[in-house]
Amino acid sequence: MFEADIEFARWFISDTGKRLVGRMASPCPEEDIAVLYHFLSEAMPPYLEIGVLWGGSLVLAGQAMPTGHLYGIDPFWGYCQPGRTDPFVKNKPGEGLVPTREIAEENIKEYGLESRTTLFTGTHPPLPDELEDSTFGAIFIDGDHATQSTLDDWNNLKYHASDIVVFHDLHHPTVAKAWKSIKKDPMIEEILHEGGRHEFSRMGVVRVKQE
Repeated sequence: MFEADIEFARWFISDTGKRLVGRMASPCPEEDIAVLYHFLSEAMPPYLEIGVLWGGSLVLAGQAMPTGHLYGIDPFWGYCQPGRTDPFVKNKPGEGLVPTREIAEENIKEYGLESRTTLFTGTHPPLPDELEDSTFGAIFIDGDHATQSTLDDWNNLKYHASDIVVFHDLHHPTVAKAWKSIKKDPMIEEILHEGGRHEFSRMGVVRVKQE
C-alpha cells in the first residue's frame, strides 16, 4: 500500500537532512513519513498541525498538499519545559538549539512555504480565535503526549475536522492509552490506519463522520 510513499520518504529524509535546521523528529522511521505523506496527499486543505517543533512535518505537509493553507500551533519551547535543549540534534545545523518559532519559520521558508503557512505560538486547546470557526481537511496531532492532553486535542479538534485526523507516536504508552479510547468515539467513521510499537509506522489515521 505504501511502496511509492516509502520512496518519497527516503528522498525526504535525505533532503531534510541537508536542508532542515534541527530535525524532523527522532527517531523518525521512514514508515511514519510514508504514512503521513500518503494520507495528506489524498486530503483536501487546509491543514492543521498541533506540535510544530522544528517545522519538519509542516514541510512534509507542504510537499503532500501543494495547494491550500497550512496552520501550526506550538509553544515553541522544546520538549517538556521552557528552555530545554533538543538532545537528539547531533552534527547538524542547529545542534543544541532550543526549538523556536524562528527556527521553524526558517525551515518553512527554505521550502518556499512561508506564503501559505501561519504559525500560532501557544498551547492547544483552545484553538486561536482566528481559527474558532474553521474546519480542516487534515489535522495532525503530535503535541503533548500525556494521555489527557491527547484526549483534549482530539475532543476539541474532532468538531473542526472535515475529513481525516492523524495521530503520531501510538507506540508511546500514554498516547496508546488515549488512542484506545479515541478509536471508540462514535464520531469516527473509519480507522484508516493503526500503527503502534510493533506495527507498520507509529501513526493512527481516522476519518471523521460528516454531519
